[in-house]
Amino acid sequence: MTEYPIGSREQIGWVEEDGGYKTLTSNTMADDGEIVGYNTVITPNMSLAWSEILNSGADTPEIKTMVKGNKIINFTLTFVPYNWTFLKYCTHPTVTNVDHTTYNSHTWSIANSIKSFTLEWANRMETDNAITLTGCTIKDFKIKFSRGTGPTDGLVTVEANCVASDYSSSSSLTTLTPPTATPLRFFDTKLTYNSSEVVEVNSGEIRFNNGITEDDSRYCNDTYADTLAEPIPTVKRYGVTMNINASDSTYFDAWDNGDVLSGTNKIRFYKSTHDWLEIALTNARVGVAPVPSTNLTGLNKIDIVMVPTTMAVTGEDGNTY
Repeated sequence: MTEYPIGSREQIGWVEEDGGYKTLTSNTMADDGEIVGYNTVITPNMSLAWSEILNSGADTPEIKTMVKGNKIINFTLTFVPYNWTFLKYCTHPTVTNVDHTTYNSHTWSIANSIKSFTLEWANRMETDNAITLTGCTIKDFKIKFSRGTGPTDGLVTVEANCVASDYSSSSSLTTLTPPTATPLRFFDTKLTYNSSEVVEVNSGEIRFNNGITEDDSRYCNDTYADTLAEPIPTVKRYGVTMNINASDSTYFDAWDNGDVLSGTNKIRFYKSTHDWLEIALTNARVGVAPVPSTNLTGLNKIDIVMVPTTMAVTGEDGNTY
């Protein structure tokens, strides 16, 4: 019987282009690459721009021919993270790692430049096929979590919108070691608002955006031809939305006052004493009125939409980023 590709058998790995955009230098997928995450789903949006030739003097109302244009390679990665590699591919590319013998501490910082990666999307089937995307960058991503009890519910998930410059295809697949670390679950998260823990969180979303418009990096220059040049990050923007069961008007008052939130405001993902990530919000404001819709048969839940100017990201685990 014919062997067809099945999503659960896919291997999706990435490796940092440590020599700069589209340049691996000493890095290789085999030695330095890693699996993107658990339950990784790639949703491609790949096409070629075509220019139509409508008239060449012939008597026809139809398209005469078309000329191939530039490559458009966009894709979305959705995965359950087991480490924090993805953070350095967006707004916080600079990582300071400090070795404490049994664990490492990390500080992620913003920079004017960005890091890129090569991604290998390997489909195992009768004749294996691997699509390798080069010059990949994350335009924006969100970390999402929601309470749940089903077989695929309740896991912290990342959704990353990405763009690549070029691709190649091969029947040769790189062998990568599958991860064994425990994935993050919704109850591994903690929201601190105005220096107090908020226990009644139903779901949450944290957003990082590099302000990239990839068409700004397409040039009338045969050096780049039909491929994308290095994407240019512009204004970095952040956002946090937390859905909670509120019992008073505290959050509405914060929006109504229009003031910067006081105290400590942060989200923590915690596995153990030296295995955690913390995202602190600086100059955060409540940007949308936290007023619920009427729920005649249940709780009136509110969304706290916080808009900070800066995200300070720190953490500890056994990895080096």
